[in-house]
Amino acid sequence: MPRLIGPQPTRAGTVPNDARTTSHRSDSTPATLDHERDRLLPTLRGRRARTETRLPANHRVGGLSLRRLSRRPTVSKEALEEGKTLSRGDRGPAISHTQALLLKHGFRVGRSGYFGKRTELKVMAFQKANGLEETGKVNPETFAALQKPAGGLLANLRGTSLAQAATAILSTSRSAFDTVVGALDRTFGEFIYGDAPYMVSRQLSQHPDFREVEVPPTDLKDLPPGAVVVWNRSLESPDGDISIALGDGREVGSDIKELRSLAEAAIGYRTFIVT
Repeated sequence: MPRLIGPQPTRAGTVPNDARTTSHRSDSTPATLDHERDRLLPTLRGRRARTETRLPANHRVGGLSLRRLSRRPTVSKEALEEGKTLSRGDRGPAISHTQALLLKHGFRVGRSGYFGKRTELKVMAFQKANGLEETGKVNPETFAALQKPAGGLLANLRGTSLAQAATAILSTSRSAFDTVVGALDRTFGEFIYGDAPYMVSRQLSQHPDFREVEVPPTDLKDLPPGAVVVWNRSLESPDGDISIALGDGREVGSDIKELRSLAEAAIGYRTFIVT
């Protein structure tokens, strides 16, 4: 009699092999997962702890920076004027005021109100340019220097030589542009190209011996010898104008005269100091 292939009948009270296997797997799987969880949980907790200890200082938690949560109290401008020394990590109106003064002297830094590494480097550069101790801190001596007119502390021999060269060339030059370019060539070598005064500002901004400073019109008379002022173009002067300060309230260009008045300065200008 041929053998029948297919499901075999079972006797009452017995369980098929497939059913027994399924029941065994369903009972053992939760136990296995619990065992794996208990084995891996200490490792996962250790990784989480190590990650939390490596969070950077500027890590944001809930929209707030950890650095800001632990920052120092703000420093007022009055405290700075009373002799407070500013250092890295300080913040507040005193820092914003200091950054504005640095910018006025040609040391570019943002007015963030926070004394960070960039501000510290700019303070050190200012101190070096003015013969002060390079501490990177704004002590009363440094603050007093910052409050002086832009460029007032930067008079040097090369600036004086530039002013003298412009005065000597004046008698043979045909225009203010010829006077200034001739003096620059004689003092620093030939580096000016173009034929209009307004073109000189870009070249001076890229020259290592000059630094651009922001000087209000009322302080132009205090410019040191050799400071170059490049005046913007206007309807009266399509090519702009240019002059060199003599250090005594006068300038030399097409001739020697008093530095421009406040009304004339309204057309705009850029000022460059010999470093």
